[in-house]
Amino acid sequence: MNRENDLALNVLATGYARNPDSALLFTGLVRAYVRKKQYGRAVELCEQRLEKNREEALTWELLGSTLLLKKDLKGAQNAFEQAIRIQPDWGQPYGNLARVYLLKGEKDTAIKKLETSLKKNPKNKVAWLTLGSIHEQDNAYEKAALVYAQAFEQNPGLWPAANNYAFFTSELADCKSELQTAMEYARKSERLNPDAPVILDTIGCIQYKMGDLDGAHDNIAKALELK
Repeated sequence: MNRENDLALNVLATGYARNPDSALLFTGLVRAYVRKKQYGRAVELCEQRLEKNREEALTWELLGSTLLLKKDLKGAQNAFEQAIRIQPDWGQPYGNLARVYLLKGEKDTAIKKLETSLKKNPKNKVAWLTLGSIHEQDNAYEKAALVYAQAFEQNPGLWPAANNYAFFTSELADCKSELQTAMEYARKSERLNPDAPVILDTIGCIQYKMGDLDGAHDNIAKALELK
């Protein structure tokens, strides 16, 4: 496998040397270096490209992502901010910038960056799940449930959002109709990813709260078996 990876990297490097204007080959080569954890080579490649064109958002984004892996938070933050300055409608740099602020312990700023990212691109799955996770960690379960509901509305195939919404809705439920709503979303998640232990566990917990003890036992037992 390593030999195949080396061959692919050499092909990309040769191709990019012959076609230095190709954003596709550049991206592939940077990612190949990153996969091999040759972060210094990836950073060097980005910086060389920026010497020729400092107004290419893609290069700043790739540089920021690589610096983030190197734990260079200051450098990564600057790179993502440059990408946003150049291409303010691109959602990805906002999400990555939020990750920087989270690692710096600046949670409120991270939330604002994620919310801005989602206004730019409501299909950004990672941003939705990250935002929901932050609210979970704060024990702000109502906010988390709302985020997951919106995430699933924008991304109907995002089964973790449907499952998480089902779980938190059932945890907060104080009537049968809310439990039924939770079950509906749990089943939607199940249809997208059948036999996933985390989904079966959610279904089992909801069944227990609805008084279906046999169903709860079967699904939780199956979830434990599949883990």
